[in-house]
Amino acid sequence: MLTDDKVIEQFAVNHDRLFAGKSPRISTKAAAAAQQFLKKDVLSHFAYEERYIFPGLLRAGLGAEVANDMAEIRKDHRALIKEIKELTALLAQEKLTAADVIVLREAMRAFGKHLQRHAVKENKLFPSLV
Repeated sequence: MLTDDKVIEQFAVNHDRLFAGKSPRISTKAAAAAQQFLKKDVLSHFAYEERYIFPGLLRAGLGAEVANDMAEIRKDHRALIKEIKELTALLAQEKLTAADVIVLREAMRAFGKHLQRHAVKENKLFPSLV
């Protein structure tokens, strides 16, 4: 499983590859790689946290505050997963117009910022897991 920092790093790599050229078009290879990263790496990262990390913290009996923090992180996961679905739908389109690429670029930028805020929040709430 990728750590939060690696997820952010790999997102940046995928983003840069996707928008590397000056052309309003994007590479289908870069789009496929970005889809794969989002579907496989990011979603499995969230699933791992929810399946293994969070139940372990709850079993450790760290109290109601930690349970509330995990509920907040889970809510964030759901919002990020919704964004991933929207991004992968855009990335899966055969031919993107210049306007579509602008929408995709903005959606990727917004997702990247959300992902960074999420990672900071997790690292702040659960510093011993970093």
